Amino acid sequence: MWSGQTDENELGFSYQDADPILSLHFDEHVTRTKLERQGFKKSLLARMWYWIEKGEQKERLPVISPKSRVVLS
Repeated sequence: MWSGQTDENELGFSYQDADPILSLHFDEHVTRTKLERQGFKKSLLARMWYWIEKGEQKERLPVISPKSRVVLS
């Protein structure tokens, strides 16, 4: 990181704003639509969902072709 750089600036939202949304979504399974209805800003949710969706690939195992498997004997 360079001088003055923060995670919050890079993400585009503060941890204080993100914490309640992340808790509701991941711990209580509240959807983005329901969060919007609860009064959270659509622009904040859009920015957060960008990062949530960008990171989803980290939760999945990579796809491996059955033909590429190595059999050890």
